[in-house]
Amino acid sequence: MVHKQVKISTRQLLILTILFTIGTAILVIPSVMAATAKQDAWIAALVGVGAGLLLIWLYNTITILYPQMTLIEIMETLLGKWLGKSIALLFMVMFFLGGSCCGVV
Repeated sequence: MVHKQVKISTRQLLILTILFTIGTAILVIPSVMAATAKQDAWIAALVGVGAGLLLIWLYNTITILYPQMTLIEIMETLLGKWLGKSIALLFMVMFFLGGSCCGVV
């Protein structure tokens, strides 16, 4: 069996990141914030969405600077082999856990 390496484009990464960030901000975070912030939860939600948009901008900028590299290769280039792979592993765990908790109805 021949495996073909597939890479997503910058635009695809941007769309996935936006959808993941907005989905997490709308579905998961409000219930946790509302319990803590009570009537000020809307302020915390705005700050969270702002931080998410900042991360989207950062991801998009980095993928434009390194268009031929995967996210893991970019992390290794910028952070070094060991730290880059460690943070990449944390990203994968975060995406896995985030995807699994959002699938529960």
